[in-house]
Amino acid sequence: MMNCPFCGAQISTESTFCPYCGQKIVRQAPPQPDPAEEARRQQEEAARRQQEEAARRQQEEAARRQQEEAARQRAYEQQQRAYQQQQAYQQQQAYQQQAYQQPNNQGSEVPPVPPVPPTSFGDNSDFSVMSILTEGIPLGIKNFITIFGAAILWLLTFWIPYLNVGTTIAITTMPLALADNESPEGPTYIFNSRYRKYMGEYFILMGLMYMAIWTAYLFLIIPGIVISLAWSQAIYLLFDKHINPIDALKESNEKTCGHKWTLFFVGLVFNIAFFILAFILLWIFIQIDVTFLVVIAVILLIALYMVGSVGINAVIYRKLCK
Repeated sequence: MMNCPFCGAQISTESTFCPYCGQKIVRQAPPQPDPAEEARRQQEEAARRQQEEAARRQQEEAARRQQEEAARQRAYEQQQRAYQQQQAYQQQQAYQQQAYQQPNNQGSEVPPVPPVPPTSFGDNSDFSVMSILTEGIPLGIKNFITIFGAAILWLLTFWIPYLNVGTTIAITTMPLALADNESPEGPTYIFNSRYRKYMGEYFILMGLMYMAIWTAYLFLIIPGIVISLAWSQAIYLLFDKHINPIDALKESNEKTCGHKWTLFFVGLVFNIAFFILAFILLWIFIQIDVTFLVVIAVILLIALYMVGSVGINAVIYRKLCK
């Protein structure tokens, strides 16, 4: 309905003549868009898209250059280590030959110094089961509140989509901060948005790892265990050195080469010791026959296992990769 422009009566919007005053209703045509304004708007939209595309290309180029620079830096560091190790090896060989040729003051020959072969990556001079356990477990207990509090927050927020990816990545990579003798900035650090930045790389790495590992387990379990140990540092290398998932798997395999038996026995000894402790504590609390004490004992054992695992993984990464 509309009002007649002549008499003001209510008439139908489709009426051509007013039934009350008989005047012809003239309707104005809708305004036509200005071609010049439309062309200007299209030009602005095209310019905006070009600017966005140029900015995206600049970001991709900067990221590519950063990755290339990181790769060159890693290659240079490996060459430097290899050169220093080779120089030390040659000096020891020269000293050994000189020791054979020159007698000492008593006329006997100086016993030769056995050559030291070049070592692998990281500070693994004391990479033994006991050293890892004695350093890792106290390190985890020292950060008990942060580790356990972060795990509680993760359980409480795991149902929130998108946010749960960042918190899961933060929990998984917690040993990185401890490997540098640092403590995360409180349990709430898991909500930091920087952990969601590498969501794609995280899922790619996890997919590649678990497809290969579970396939290897089909070949009588042992190949799966070997690959699990070889790739155990890949997730930390991915976020610590900002490399792509394939390079993280390769570098983890290189850094764990020659140390898989140690890694295997670290996990074996830690798990056996934990289950013995858990059995003793649970037996004691069950004998007391107080339900809430048994529940508290179970929660405490889970927390101790968690902090011990995080501390041990931090020490392993420090010795192998730092």
